Amino acid sequence: MDKENLNGVPEEETEASAEELEQAAAEEAVDSNGEVAQAEEQEPVICSVCGHNEAAEGSEYCIECETAMLKRRVPFMGWLAGVAALGVSLLAFFVAIFSLVPSGYVILGDSYAKKGDWHMAYEVYYSAITETANFNSYANETLGTNISFISVGEKVNERIVDAVANYYSPIDAYYFAQNYLGAGADNLPFMQKYKKANDENYTAFTKMSETFNGAIEGDIKLDAALKEIEALRGTEGMNDVYVDYYKYALACELYEPAQAQLELLKSLEASAEKSGEDYGWIYLLPMAQALYDTGKYDEAIEYLDRIIAVNKTSFEAHELKMMAQLSLGDVEGAGKTVDEFKATGAYSELVYYPNLLEVEYLRSTGKYAEAKALCVEAAALQESVPQDNAMINLVYGIEGKLLTTSEFNRQSALISMTEGDYADAFSSMMDAYSLESQYAYYMQYSAALNDPKFYGALYLSAKLLSTSDQMTEDNAADVEYVLSMFEAGTMSTDIEAIINGEKTVEEVLTKGAFDLV
Repeated sequence: MDKENLNGVPEEETEASAEELEQAAAEEAVDSNGEVAQAEEQEPVICSVCGHNEAAEGSEYCIECETAMLKRRVPFMGWLAGVAALGVSLLAFFVAIFSLVPSGYVILGDSYAKKGDWHMAYEVYYSAITETANFNSYANETLGTNISFISVGEKVNERIVDAVANYYSPIDAYYFAQNYLGAGADNLPFMQKYKKANDENYTAFTKMSETFNGAIEGDIKLDAALKEIEALRGTEGMNDVYVDYYKYALACELYEPAQAQLELLKSLEASAEKSGEDYGWIYLLPMAQALYDTGKYDEAIEYLDRIIAVNKTSFEAHELKMMAQLSLGDVEGAGKTVDEFKATGAYSELVYYPNLLEVEYLRSTGKYAEAKALCVEAAALQESVPQDNAMINLVYGIEGKLLTTSEFNRQSALISMTEGDYADAFSSMMDAYSLESQYAYYMQYSAALNDPKFYGALYLSAKLLSTSDQMTEDNAADVEYVLSMFEAGTMSTDIEAIINGEKTVEEVLTKGAFDLV
């Protein structure tokens, strides 16, 4: 048997003579017309290394040079340099790619800012900072370096502070920047307008603080205090806007009637307009509240619309507008106000305020089952929000309060009181009180515990339960404890009216103030 080679061809077939091979090649070269094709003569390729030997077929090098190169070792440092060059190239590529991240966030944040959605603008600008820090941290940890590969630039910090100013006020932005930017913030060009606002406010309050505090403590009559503050007008460093503002603020602190506050606010508005500067942040919302409190709902809405036009994320403006519309019987318009506000925070992690406004709307329009279900859903969503959320930190830093689920507990308690389920209402308020007390203990402060709406609901739920047949051994001790906290205190006129049987809870919460204030 013939042995086959590696190509599967019998060895005897591979032993053809040179003449036979030449004859076969000549026969293959004959074309269809029987003519022999003449092969074009080509110049030989010279080895690119030695420069004199003919290169092997299909190669740039001769046989000798190829053999020598295969035997030669590649120097270690040369290999390392090649790898390093590749690594640097890749690092440069990733730095170039990730350096686009801050720019992308800034562009997106600017789009929200142009629409007056300052809540979202702040979150997105802040993300440019955090994502940049995350990339630098990861790159340095991976490479064992301590380098700032990408940076955001001062313009992003300026945008963040501007967002705070538009979301709250220029003075709030000033104090925020002191903590956020640290030493040297006052020297930054974009901070000068905020420093000016703070300095003017500080000068005004310093000059009138003795009068202001004396009136609050009862040592000075209100009329006399207002005259003393007025006498400061035109003195060095005194801005008329702040003179009028503190006259109103003092009347507000001393619980002067809404009509008296309204007259002082009109003087404040006149001074603000005369200044030629934008002081809407200092008087628009108080003016709207005073107009609402005096029953001028249409006028209140006009001022609220001015706020919303430049700050679409103002919860207070949307809430008061909704209440004014409900007071006018415009349930559909109030619903649209809620929807508009919810649309501004549709992509935000912070679900607190949009859900709260909808709960208030549903409760105020008598949709109790829907409102209660949303309270449960909203509380669960709020608990899932990361505690290092940018907006949660901002609210705590400026307003001094944590956005806990206690407000949804309170809203649920209001619904239960309206339905006559006082035991459930008290249970919900005790849950809220326990949560806020824990935070007060650990944080040394709780805005909710000092809020008349909060402690008013706690007191009323205990009082209604104490006079009903729903008292049990399980809740009696807690009811007694809560009521003992308010023995020497007084409640709002609405709460007193409910306790005295002059109004029902439903009348207050759906037809009156819409809340226990």
